[in-house]
Amino acid sequence: MLRIFLFSIFLFLFSCGGKDNILDITLREVNSGKKVHLSDYKFDYMVIYMWTGTCEGHEKDLKNLNDLKRKLGNNVKLVSLAVLMEGDTVTELFKELNIKPEFINLYDSKGNITEVVKLITLPSTLLIDREGNIIKEFIRLPSSNLINKNISSKDQG
Repeated sequence: MLRIFLFSIFLFLFSCGGKDNILDITLREVNSGKKVHLSDYKFDYMVIYMWTGTCEGHEKDLKNLNDLKRKLGNNVKLVSLAVLMEGDTVTELFKELNIKPEFINLYDSKGNITEVVKLITLPSTLLIDREGNIIKEFIRLPSSNLINKNISSKDQG
């Protein structure tokens, strides 16, 4: 419990903005280690599940990502983003959990995401549009119905 509390304090202190857009953040692909930006991907909407190895509930959520990807359809990209972790650690965890990702699998070993997003808790999920605007932030992993409801609201508004 103390570990989670200290990690939450760390996130709060370092979540202080710097870059203007989440699409500009430098991340890395888990398998290749290649530097990427979310803007490198073509999408109408993107769901970013952010987690770290010390979060409660991340293992259950990670096991549900492939199913969520299938339910969201082709106009929504799904990203797993491991925060303050290295790619080999993510690979090992996925292997232990018997997960073969059908989604984009990234890591952020330096916590660069906190330059744009003020993370209060992990795991959490962001729904963004193609311009990088955050439509909604969820605690943990929301259902496909809840994501689609927020997309519909954005499209109608």
